[in-house]
Amino acid sequence: MKGVREKHKELVIVGIGIQDSEARIRNYVLNNAIPWPMGFDRGNAISKAYGISYGAGMVFINKDGVVVERFLTGITEKKFNETLDKIL
Repeated sequence: MKGVREKHKELVIVGIGIQDSEARIRNYVLNNAIPWPMGFDRGNAISKAYGISYGAGMVFINKDGVVVERFLTGITEKKFNETLDKIL
């Protein structure tokens, strides 16, 4: 993700930690030098709103705030890039 962010400066990435403790999410961010905003989904409201039930989910939202694609599990680099092309 860091490489994608560097290549596409207009891309906004926001991480949301689910199924873990806030302290573990904070440690993950610090230990991995995550450069984008990272939050914790206390009460699971965000994950429920976007239909993500476990940690590997990814939601692509265009600049108008419309959900373009939702992946409930990990995706291939090819599919990631195709989806990214739809929103940029």
